[in-house]
Amino acid sequence: MRRNLKVAFIALLMLFNVLAAIADDTRVISDLSSAEIAKYATFAWIRYKSNPISGRLLYHGLLSDFRNPVLLGVMSDVLVEEVPDLSAVVFEYIYSFDIQMDNKEKKHRDTMYASAMWLWGLSRTKSGQKDIQMRAFFDDPYQFIFDKEGFKELIRPVIELAGGLENAVRGVHTYMGLCGGILKYKGASEKWTSKELFESSNFILTEDYEKWLAASVKDLEKTIDFDPEFNLER
Repeated sequence: MRRNLKVAFIALLMLFNVLAAIADDTRVISDLSSAEIAKYATFAWIRYKSNPISGRLLYHGLLSDFRNPVLLGVMSDVLVEEVPDLSAVVFEYIYSFDIQMDNKEKKHRDTMYASAMWLWGLSRTKSGQKDIQMRAFFDDPYQFIFDKEGFKELIRPVIELAGGLENAVRGVHTYMGLCGGILKYKGASEKWTSKELFESSNFILTEDYEKWLAASVKDLEKTIDFDPEFNLER
């Protein structure tokens, strides 16, 4: 009797694994959670830097979860070198509003902020050390003194142009959609202006957006050569 139960349990476990594998193979991009979107977007950015997939994923994820701290953090992270002022306004937004975060998410936010401020030349170590490796930011993001006035000067023009911090970050979100090729400008000229970026009515979703949402997650992983061992906190 006990042996029969054991055999039955093993058979059920095998069936569960098979069904789970089938379900995993049939998942599409619209099925992804915010945490999964953040992971894939970060991986694509680290591996390819300018890969438009990061823009698509972040735009899509933030459409329904705009104040998600992890997605906002990744959005700031992917822009930190290319467009520092847009990256910085996202950091300001994360720190300025009552966005719910657990201690792990706060540590990750503070690590990315410390790294960005160092890259922008707006921080120094409390010890005076100048040769800093990336690992140091993860080990202790609180070992730095930040140039807060310099940071304010970096974000001020963007916030003024957008008419406020909230709208500035909405404009960054729009920029992600444009980078990902799932938003297009509907104006008469070929290129949108900086001012127009902060007016969402100037842009519409492309016909490819719905098709992309229906694409297989497995295909996404193949496209970016995803490593299943990848850790978002790297």
